[in-house]
Amino acid sequence: MRHNLQLVSICLILALSLITGNPQIQFVNLRTGDQIRYPVALLRGLANDGRIYVVNPQDPSADGRNTGRVVNKRFRLLVELVPGVNHLRVSDGTSQASLDLVYKPIASMYKVNVIYLTASDGDTFYITQNLNDKQNYREKLDTAAKLMQTLTAESLNDSGFGRKTFPLDLDSSGHVRVRTLKYPATADQLRTKTGNELYDLIYPWLGKQGLFNHQKNIVVMAFSRYDPDTKRAFAHIAWGGGDMGLFSSLSMCGWPDSIRDVERAFSDSTPLDPKVLYDDSMGRSNMWGLASTGLGAVIHELGHTFVGAEHSGDPESIMSRGFDHFNRFFLPAEAPSHLDPSEFVFADGQVIHWDPYNASLLSCDRFFQPDPRRFQDDLPPRIYFDWDTNEIVAAAPNGIKLLHLWKQTDPPSHTVFKLFKELPKVIRFGRSELRDMLNAPEGAAIHITDGEGQVFSVNEGAYKTRADLPPITSVEYAAKLRKFVDGLHGAKTVTWSHQSDLRR
Repeated sequence: MRHNLQLVSICLILALSLITGNPQIQFVNLRTGDQIRYPVALLRGLANDGRIYVVNPQDPSADGRNTGRVVNKRFRLLVELVPGVNHLRVSDGTSQASLDLVYKPIASMYKVNVIYLTASDGDTFYITQNLNDKQNYREKLDTAAKLMQTLTAESLNDSGFGRKTFPLDLDSSGHVRVRTLKYPATADQLRTKTGNELYDLIYPWLGKQGLFNHQKNIVVMAFSRYDPDTKRAFAHIAWGGGDMGLFSSLSMCGWPDSIRDVERAFSDSTPLDPKVLYDDSMGRSNMWGLASTGLGAVIHELGHTFVGAEHSGDPESIMSRGFDHFNRFFLPAEAPSHLDPSEFVFADGQVIHWDPYNASLLSCDRFFQPDPRRFQDDLPPRIYFDWDTNEIVAAAPNGIKLLHLWKQTDPPSHTVFKLFKELPKVIRFGRSELRDMLNAPEGAAIHITDGEGQVFSVNEGAYKTRADLPPITSVEYAAKLRKFVDGLHGAKTVTWSHQSDLRR
């Protein structure tokens, strides 16, 4: 059902323009007066084939104007905003349109940091086959982070959760604050480590820098290298969890270095030089493929740092190999590659996105709430087995905001979820009924997020005796929670038989 209403509106607009010859530019994802909480807007819509242009008179920077292609009357066009009202002017050469967007920066105490990590010598060089490479890692990281933020907001909105996204650490000029840090070891020493060993070294060190309190961290290693003789890559990893995602810099030379550079970077079909670059492009073997896979890997692993976003069976999900198609979110067609020598005009269903299951998780994450709020960390939610009634009980004194059920496979299967408007305190499930629905005879996996953004997950198959407690739960808190549940006497309690409107 993803995009169904939007697809209907696009088809109606397109059909009307074909019948009437109406050349007007149409926006399909934004309308005048919309407020967004992030600095780069993505305009999607319909226009005459050729080129389309946008100017933001309120933003004097170079990224306050941009141009892109219109293919089969469809366009995707990025433009940077400034706080306040932005009076955008859009033209395709024969018609013009205006779009007023209000940019209100995120005011959350939570932040996603961007870190460029060097060895002890401070060398920031990343490998490249471009002879005139500016080595402008700050601009590349600024652009990359903003693209991921915009993609996330638009994708969550497409799934019905509003334009929620993660906050970036921005300076007073609206640029991502890229922190260049030195790890206390030489590059040669670090390159002897496996990816997992590097993660285990850097994670605790980063925590000691004070960067884990209400923060997530994108860490790109400047000292990644490739030996073309042995065809070995060193310090090459994409791995995320907890408060850090750790990444190689071997694809950075292909990344765009500004918003206006996105079209060029994701259209660059220059073959990769095997004597210089490591080909991590999923067989596309060109610059745009390298950039797309590299950036896609970053947002995929960043997803794992937020409330445990899961791998997905959706082929275009960010949490599957759909991340290789990062480029498609920002262009109307895909440039030629080693895999496909012709331009590929993809359908809307072939575009990278946060699948609805993971999007629902993100929408409840504390990092995705745009305004200041003092969250409560007491009375955390738990899930236990009631041996007297033979029921699984999900209990949350702060109310249950989100329920997830799945069969524990990788990726998860038989996934269903529900967001609650009126937050129940307790949900009861018949164990056999739940296992049958999920085809999980060994036990169903259950996740709840409460009204304060606290989470709890468990496979109910772990409860085998009356003595089994929920993980990370004291005997005292388990007794307190059972007393709370018993005291409700049915109020604010939902039973499984009422759950007929779960989403898949």
